[in-house]
Amino acid sequence: MHKVFGLVGFPLGHSFSARWFAQKFSAVGYEGYEYRLFEIPSADRIRPTLENISDLGGFNVTIPHKQAVIAALDVLSDEARDIGAVNCVSISAQGLWTGHNTDAPAFRKTLLPFLTHGHDRAVVLGNGGAAAAVRYVLRSLGIAVTTVTRQPSPETVTYNQVSPEWLRRCKLVVNTTPVGQFPNTGDAPDIPLGAIGPEHLVYDLVYNPAQTPLLAAAAAQGATVLNGLEMLYLQAELGWQRWSAPPA
Repeated sequence: MHKVFGLVGFPLGHSFSARWFAQKFSAVGYEGYEYRLFEIPSADRIRPTLENISDLGGFNVTIPHKQAVIAALDVLSDEARDIGAVNCVSISAQGLWTGHNTDAPAFRKTLLPFLTHGHDRAVVLGNGGAAAAVRYVLRSLGIAVTTVTRQPSPETVTYNQVSPEWLRRCKLVVNTTPVGQFPNTGDAPDIPLGAIGPEHLVYDLVYNPAQTPLLAAAAAQGATVLNGLEMLYLQAELGWQRWSAPPA
């Protein structure tokens, strides 16, 4: 049987997903299955681009479409609705597109082993779909969250408002932006990196490269650092479980 799965986003040159799924399909013996990269610049082109693929079994969604894709869907899971973002879409035998969020459980599972009582205040860099999942998890754990964005809004602060003194008090930093991601591997978020110290936990959802400038600076100052690779693989596995395919 032939089945097509894939990743929707723009751009996708950094992605490891096709490689992971090729290994997955080979391991479980699904030789007729393939995983494609669908570089789609505008979210309003997602459904017209994909709905005519008759053997499409489901797809993942990444930057910048995790929120905008909701308009193309027929159904949302409860968690995806609460978060307001989707990173996995399953397709039923009747052709219904259902949006799920597997970022949240993957982030939670990878974060929990490293949390301490000192991580009661978090700084989340970025305000897209990944940030929505991260905030959902952090607030469920009772952690106070401040979101940092480039543009001012009533619910966020801007990068120029992040002072060294304030960052020293917020011991958990999560980067949900693509800053530092391949191919722009020399970039770092515009925060006072010198304020990060040994009590900090810095989690960068970027996984390519494995060590971004943000993580390199934080590690050099004694912080605990995590990249997004384990989260990537875990959310992919959770997504696989939700697709209209034989169980893995």
